[in-house]
Amino acid sequence: MEGRHNELRAMFEADQADRRAVAARMMTQPELNLRDYERRQRLEHLAADGAIHSADDYYYAAYLLQHGTLPEEFRRAHDFAAEAVTRGSRPARWLFAATLDRWLVALGKPQQYGTQYVRIGTHGYAIYEVDPEVSDAERAQYDVPPLNEQLRMLTEKNGGWPVPWVQRINGKLQIIEPEEAPDAGPVHLIIPKDPHRH
Repeated sequence: MEGRHNELRAMFEADQADRRAVAARMMTQPELNLRDYERRQRLEHLAADGAIHSADDYYYAAYLLQHGTLPEEFRRAHDFAAEAVTRGSRPARWLFAATLDRWLVALGKPQQYGTQYVRIGTHGYAIYEVDPEVSDAERAQYDVPPLNEQLRMLTEKNGGWPVPWVQRINGKLQIIEPEEAPDAGPVHLIIPKDPHRH
């Protein structure tokens, strides 16, 4: 059992190291995609063997699956993150929110916590539509910053340009005008960095 736990941790650490390698231009995106796929395939075997037990195991599994490509993978990542939270994992709180948002975005629905944004060409970042019924108090329960703070950070990334709101409709990004949006104006899909990882 300890060996399987160590394997999950090693897979998680490799996931993080590969992303640093891409950022440093020491690995290509297609190479990363392949390595992500291989890790998810190995995770499927471990899960089928009943090798996921501890809060950390569920957290690692969720983190690996949220780098998938299919809505079902994001849903399962969210399930794993929820189990990690139930078992007492503090870092899994943010991941719980991020995996739910990623799943909803993949289904073409508004996200709840505002963790998902996207880079559009060279124009900067846009944020996927956010459900206005979700409060900042609910975000705080999962260690997610207030929505206005997230928009402020994206505006800084955009060099001061306002942040557009987008939605994925029939597989294509479209800029939208939400009825109830915070003061925002003006993106390869990414999840913002987990604030609990350095």
